[in-house]
Amino acid sequence: MTPNLNDDSFDFLDKDFGFDQVSTPTVEAATQELLTLKLLREAIQTQNPNDAVMQDFAAQVLPNLLRYTVGVTAKGGKFFSEYLDRVINPKRIAEGKKPIRRDNAADQSLNTHLLNGLFPANLIERQLQTLDTTVKRQVGEQERRLLISGFILHDFEKFDYDLIPAMPAAFRTVRRDPEQDIRKRPIEDHRTIITVLVKTLRLDAFICPEQPENWQPYLDDLLFLAYNAQRRNDTNLNLSEDGLTPMLRDRTLRCLADLTCLADRLASIIKHPQDAESAGLHEIIHGLSDGQLRLTYHTISENRGVLTNVVNNALMAAHTDLNSPDEKHYTVLLYLPTGVIYLARRSPPVISSETLPNRVVATIKELCAGQLRLRQTGFSRDGKGMKYADYYTLFFDDAGLMQVALEATLRILNPNKGSVAAKRSENLITFQQRGVLSADYDFSFDNDIRIDQLAEFGDLISRKIWGERVSQLQAAIKDRAKNRKKKKDLPELPEIEPAVLPENIIHKVANFWGLTSCSPQVREIQRINESLKALKLKGNTGGVPYKWYFLAAKFLEKNPGLEDLRDVCSRIIDYVTELTQPVAAQYPISDGWDDLRQWVSKVVILPEQAQEAATSKQIEVFLKELAYYSAAKKPGRGRQLICSVSHSPYSVSEQMESAVLFTPQVYTNKQHLGGSNAKRNISSIAGMEMMLRQILMNQTQAVGKRFEDGKYRGEACAGVHARRASQRHHR
Repeated sequence: MTPNLNDDSFDFLDKDFGFDQVSTPTVEAATQELLTLKLLREAIQTQNPNDAVMQDFAAQVLPNLLRYTVGVTAKGGKFFSEYLDRVINPKRIAEGKKPIRRDNAADQSLNTHLLNGLFPANLIERQLQTLDTTVKRQVGEQERRLLISGFILHDFEKFDYDLIPAMPAAFRTVRRDPEQDIRKRPIEDHRTIITVLVKTLRLDAFICPEQPENWQPYLDDLLFLAYNAQRRNDTNLNLSEDGLTPMLRDRTLRCLADLTCLADRLASIIKHPQDAESAGLHEIIHGLSDGQLRLTYHTISENRGVLTNVVNNALMAAHTDLNSPDEKHYTVLLYLPTGVIYLARRSPPVISSETLPNRVVATIKELCAGQLRLRQTGFSRDGKGMKYADYYTLFFDDAGLMQVALEATLRILNPNKGSVAAKRSENLITFQQRGVLSADYDFSFDNDIRIDQLAEFGDLISRKIWGERVSQLQAAIKDRAKNRKKKKDLPELPEIEPAVLPENIIHKVANFWGLTSCSPQVREIQRINESLKALKLKGNTGGVPYKWYFLAAKFLEKNPGLEDLRDVCSRIIDYVTELTQPVAAQYPISDGWDDLRQWVSKVVILPEQAQEAATSKQIEVFLKELAYYSAAKKPGRGRQLICSVSHSPYSVSEQMESAVLFTPQVYTNKQHLGGSNAKRNISSIAGMEMMLRQILMNQTQAVGKRFEDGKYRGEACAGVHARRASQRHHR
């Protein structure tokens, strides 16, 4: 019932609407998952999509394994400082023996050691199942579960027993004492320890998914595998001597022991791609596969970051592309920072090193071209107009770059952007009043973002895109003339026709638009700087494309109904391309990738290459870098520009702010002292790395100083918020 507001009775307000009740809403907490665990599970699912064994491992064992092994040392680190250095080595020295070498002194956590061995060994075992091998005949699903469990437990003495609640106190005490060796305790003690670890890590549910309590008969099988993961120390291949009574048959057990040993060696031996040639690994893989499989690798002698990653991916594709539906010649096994290790058939097809440079170039183009077309990374606008990073010419021809430039111009100069057309008009009128421009011309026009769009796009395609191409063509003409002095049979390159030079493209466009009558005004605007100098007046145009602003204003005055300029600009692209493409086709110019091709050919090392040849290449690069560095310090003639990021002996150019993620004007001792140029130089290879980071990793359009400022502003804001929160807390 709706109450009568004219009535003095407001009894309806006395009703209980439930506002006085205390509400206790129930909010279900989101299930949290360790990021490492989530990523590992995703990797296992991707690598083993239909493998129930690995899926069960990821679901049941992996969470507990991470819980009890993260931060626990497997080798190196505390193991060296607390055990080998304090206990073992003093005894060896006292006995007149040499101390144990510190080759493996680098710290490696127990979970890293176990997973680094488990994953590649599992992949090898899967491959062995496809061949006529003992593994195929002896190893089924149950055996695989025991194999994985045995390897997880093979370093049972390295678990931190203080983290495991069910571990008896006596073993915790022994584990803390560096002078006591758990591996040398009686087998009954080992059975107790293994039993506790099996239940703690939920290996019982992994070994026997249907009835976890049925794992107990396999206790001695697990001990056998744990004992025999290493062949030099703590092996126990003789079952009769120590009373082990495993369930599995002897041949099956020894096959699993070989696989466990392989997993341990993969985790322990491999630190570099070249370690794939280790005799220990070759011996055990040869035995397991009856000589049908072997390890091979590729390595990269320089680690550049994203560029190295791209090269690695290209080389992996070069290997796996040789696989056929009938035979898998190469399987990617281990990915390292400086290369990749593959599991290969006995005599796989050889990788051609000659095709690798072009494959790397194609990979980079495939990765970046689409991103550049979509996001126009590296395009920006300053007081002089639109500009773009030099690397765009690596991915697009002139017509393609003009299309990307159009998208960037319309994005940056969008309708919400303020127009500067009226200011350009005022400056032209000022030049006119100073007598630089003829008094009988009308240079007045109002603010209109469409004028800005047309003007800056026209300047971008004529002065910058086509202008840079003409600079390349003129350099080619000059080089050819120089080379003809030595080789008379070289054909002479023709000069570029004046009508298609960058400064004349605007007149062609004016004619295309039916604005030929505007050419005299455009020519006067083009000569403003010369006229100022002739009249001995101060000032200049500052690189602002006034001529294009004037022509754009006249075009829109002639075509007042145009709103979307995309079609107009597209027709300009087609027209300018029709004018310029036949000219550019006459001249042989580099595609800009030559330095990268040369770099790839020097840094990629395949097993087939002789070690002496690889070493000589590296020595050659070093000597060239040293010569460049020495020449950089010379005053006057003969001085060599070098890269301020690296010493790469490749072509060097000035760092442009649109192409790097930091301010180019930063001090470096690789510039000549006392020089006036504050901008640093960068080599083509270091520039390629910066390009890849900007295109593939930078999530914003900021470049150069803006990128640095944005980063620090973020940190400053975080600090301000933290201080304010602290002040509120104290108040």
